[in-house]
Parts: sequence; structure tokens; C-alpha cells
Amino acid sequence: MNRISRCYISLHNCLSKVTKASVMVYRQRQKTYRMLEKMTGEPATLQINEAIEEMRDLEVNSKDLKSRLWYVYDDIMEQMRNSDADFAKALSKYVPQQDIMIISASEQDDITAGFTTVIENNKKTNQMKKAFIQALAYPLFMFGVLLLLLFYFSIRVIPAFVQNVHNITQLSPSSVFLMYMADSFNWWFSGLIILVIGVVIFIVWALPNLTNEYRKYLENIAPFNMYRIMIGCGFLFALNSLGRSGYLQYEALEQMLKLAKPYLRYRIQTLMEHMADGLDIGESLIHSKLDFPDKHMVRELAIQIKYSEDDVLDALSSTLAEDGLETIKIQAQSMRFLITFVIFAVIAFLYFAVYQFGNDLASVKY
Repeated sequence: MNRISRCYISLHNCLSKVTKASVMVYRQRQKTYRMLEKMTGEPATLQINEAIEEMRDLEVNSKDLKSRLWYVYDDIMEQMRNSDADFAKALSKYVPQQDIMIISASEQDDITAGFTTVIENNKKTNQMKKAFIQALAYPLFMFGVLLLLLFYFSIRVIPAFVQNVHNITQLSPSSVFLMYMADSFNWWFSGLIILVIGVVIFIVWALPNLTNEYRKYLENIAPFNMYRIMIGCGFLFALNSLGRSGYLQYEALEQMLKLAKPYLRYRIQTLMEHMADGLDIGESLIHSKLDFPDKHMVRELAIQIKYSEDDVLDALSSTLAEDGLETIKIQAQSMRFLITFVIFAVIAFLYFAVYQFGNDLASVKY
């Protein structure tokens, strides 16, 4: 092997290692779960560490080029060998928390059934996540368009009018406002960009982390209300899966608490406090007053638990994804309408103000 080939292989493997976390997107997770389901089930019946090793060996070719998945599987094996981490814990940095909750519970009983359940749950929640991401992407795109438009008007269009203003020119309020925009462009445009970036950073941080008493007020508006439904539906799917694995509801919550992020952890802790006082899961969801995952869903669950001896979580989770997806789509549509209305109102004002500015200049009599 010549020096160029070795350098290429080294560079390729280095990039694969650095970017390994990005490979576990929805489609790849589903493929991985399906392979593990087949390898740990009949007729292969491999142990999970043996299955991971087999899959890792498939991710390197004869020239020693290693894929990102090779490094993911290698990292998982390394954690399982050199620490007390089980498979779920070793996998936790690469897949969503609800997947880890289900796998962690099934690992102690029938991990093959756990992979089957994770595959089903991912199918249910994927559309919800896509709708949520699209709902966030649209406002960001529209704000970007608005910033470009404001930049163009303030730097190009308005100054062209301002240079024709004379002392005797009578300006309308809208024309005065445009002149103020152009004169103070540097500070207000910089402040607007900082504000937009700050809001985006706050939302990205607050969605999974903010848990104080003000969170409930934020959940009356998008995107916090959509996030609540998405995480809440995933929570009920995981709780149902743990129940089918033989866990009592309180024990299932204890398992989920170990792996939950702050937002979900706070809600699980609140539910456990109410259940410790003798309430069932439906009553606890109502008494928590968190409307989690959704006020209507909470009431439906509480009524079914109260008057039915069947596994109501299983019955409810079969329709929950559809209801949650529809709710997120409706909320996303409302948000798109509001953002579009605001932006087109700004555009209409700018064009009206520029038109008026032109009339002001044309009305000057020398």
C-alpha cells in the first residue's frame, strides 16, 4: 500500500470517527434495530455483545476503510467491556431517550421483543417529529427572508430617496420613519439579529431543559406546546412498552427516570409523587396540572383507567400518535399563518412607505 492510500484511509477513518454521532438518524436507527432484532431472535439467538461485534465487522472493508457505524458499534462495545454500562446505557448517546427507556427495560427480560417495540414506536413518532421540525424551520426561513429584505431596503432603496431630500421637502410620517431606519441601521439591525439568535438559542435550550413553574405558561404557545405533545406521546408509548414487559407503572417510571432529560424527568418525578400517595397514573396526570401530554389526552386516559380493567395504555397509545400528529399539524399551521401575516404586513408597509416617500419628493415645488 503506497503512502497516498494510507493517508486517504487515515483521513477517511478520522472523519468517520469524528462524525460518528450523526449517522444514527431515523432510517439508520430502524435498520440497526431490525438487524439486532433478527440477530438476537430465532434462529440466531446471539447475545447482544456478539450481535454488535458481528455488525461492526460488516462496517469495514478489505482496505481497512471504516464507516461511521463501525465507530459507533466499537464505542458501544468499548463501554460495555470497560465499564458497568449495559447495552442501553452504552447506546444512549446515539439514539432518542424513549428508545433507551424501552431497550433498557427489555434488556432485563427479552431484548428481541424490545427491538420490535422500538421499531413500532419509532414508526409512530417519526411523522410527529418531522411535523415538529418543519414547524420550526418555516419561521426561521421566513425571518431570514425578512432580514434580507430589511437589509436591502435600508442599504439600497431608502438611501436612494434620502439623497434627493431638500430642506423644503415636506415628509409624511412614514417617510420620516424610513429615514430613521436608514440613519440608525447599524444599531437596530444588529440588535434585531442578536434578538433572533438569542430567541433561537433560548428555544433550543429551553425545550428539553426548562422545568420551572413558568414552563407551563410557555406551553400555551408554539413551539413549546408542540414539544410537550411530542415528548408526552413518546412517554406514554415507552410507559406502555415497559408495562408489556412486566413492569408495574411505578416501577416503569423509576426505570424511565434514570434516562430522562430534565423536562421529562421533572414530569416523571411529579407523577411518582402523586402515585406514592395512592393515585393511579391517570389521576396523577390530572393532579399534576401539567396538561402532559395534552389536556384532552389526560382526561381520556383517566376516564379509561377508572372504568376499564383492560390495558388502557395499550389501547390509548394505538390512537395517540394520530391525535398528537393532527394537533401538531394544526398548531404548526396556525404558527405559519401568524408568521406569514406579520412578514407580509411588514413588506406591505415598506412598499407603501417607499411609494409615499416618492410622492413626497415629487410634490416639492421649486
